[in-house]
Amino acid sequence: MGFGQNFYRYLVIQVFLFVCLCLLMASLSRAAEWRISPQIGITETWHDNIRLDDKNKDGELISQIQPAINISATGRRLTLKSSYQLSYIDYYSARYRDRFSSQAVFAGDLEAIKRHLFITGNVAIGQQAIDPGNIEGFDPLAPTSNRTETRTYQFIPRLENRFGPYANSKLTYRYNHIDYETGRLDYSYSEQWRYQLSSGKWFNRLKWKGDVSKQTSREGLTDNYRALARIDYKLINDFFLYGIAVSERNNYLRITNTKGSYFYNIEAGLGWEPSRKIKIEGGGGAVLRSERLSYSDLEYEQWSWRAEIQLRPTTRTNFELGKEQAIYGDKIFFHFDHRMKKVTLSAEYGEVLSTPQQQRFQSLNSTTRASGALGNGGELSQQILNDALLIKRFEATIKWRLKKLTFNGASFYEKGEYQTLAQSHKRLGLNGGFNLPLGKRNVLSTQASTEIYYLFNPARVDRFYNLKVSFNRKFSRKLRASLAMQSQKRSTEGDFRSYTANQLIAQVNWLF
Repeated sequence: MGFGQNFYRYLVIQVFLFVCLCLLMASLSRAAEWRISPQIGITETWHDNIRLDDKNKDGELISQIQPAINISATGRRLTLKSSYQLSYIDYYSARYRDRFSSQAVFAGDLEAIKRHLFITGNVAIGQQAIDPGNIEGFDPLAPTSNRTETRTYQFIPRLENRFGPYANSKLTYRYNHIDYETGRLDYSYSEQWRYQLSSGKWFNRLKWKGDVSKQTSREGLTDNYRALARIDYKLINDFFLYGIAVSERNNYLRITNTKGSYFYNIEAGLGWEPSRKIKIEGGGGAVLRSERLSYSDLEYEQWSWRAEIQLRPTTRTNFELGKEQAIYGDKIFFHFDHRMKKVTLSAEYGEVLSTPQQQRFQSLNSTTRASGALGNGGELSQQILNDALLIKRFEATIKWRLKKLTFNGASFYEKGEYQTLAQSHKRLGLNGGFNLPLGKRNVLSTQASTEIYYLFNPARVDRFYNLKVSFNRKFSRKLRASLAMQSQKRSTEGDFRSYTANQLIAQVNWLF
């Protein structure tokens, strides 16, 4: 199939919308410095298992034409970054239908009123698997109906004020929207209002802050109202007292018939901060009329407590560890990062109470599973369940520079516990690779990764492996080429499909 009339109509509409967005921002930024850089990429790929089926292997030669344009603007009060890429995929044989897709990002930050009103906006077009349990949706070259175009929108105005030396305030509105090309997935949105007020420089021994927020969503599964107030009073010998009051109402617990209930958490404690390098605090209190989320427990007026330590021995090291038992049970958080001359280390652990709908906003990634960001191969389920989900995630990264060689590595572990289904899913993985310059114009790079998914509906274990080796050459400032070999493998259980696929990829990019 050639480009055809539909292709040109699609191209004209997408480019028209893209240009309109840019011109809208341009009217606000006459003094900004603009940069426009069109480019085109041509890729030839030999895929030895285009159907991702070892029992019915089929090799295929695939051509990709990818025209793109990048536009950016930098001014005193405006920053704009936008890009658009149209990808046309042509299969050599007539067994598969040629197709095209779009990738676009439009992001802008505008200081509408100097030092007061700030507006951030993001618009993105991408591709996503419709059913993450169907492996065909994760290979962007595989001919399948298990893929859809996604359109996401984000609008964030922010109003900041300073009331002399006495107080600082921030009012933020955040709107997120997801729309799909297919009717098999329904659109979704969420919005949040948040107001923050904190003490200014006039306060010395006494510090205070307040935080009020309201979040709603289309399905109504993530409605949340929360208010927090904290006071810190500095004593002698670097000790301080603190008090915290939290009021919260949400419908995470709708299944347990507690919709509309308020929970109040009041705590007080003692802290020690002899310098900016160390801070320790701990205290306790009580939760009034609280329902604790777990598989079977339902508690009222429970005790609560928290403990936290922060260490910053140097400007290169940051360590924070804490644990609390408050409105919704135990929660642990951990953060560590350390920068040396040649090595950068980081590790983080967190527990977040969420819902399957909220996870949709956080899993809009490329349809490529293993060669993209680690642990972001797509959602484990598209079902919008009437349940709360406790996400526990640990991740660690390392970057090591040895003269010309740069090594990078990452690992993650994630567990999602459904609070009323008595079920959970898990996934874990690691990756690593290196970049090695060969002269001034050549770079050799390797990246390998593995991910393991433990799913409960239906119960099975999926294992994914990926290895990619590429050689890149820069012929000039505007012309680059690369040659790569990629091998992928999926191993699963039961009647689900396992496969091994290899690709040989040649690509040329020309920047005008």
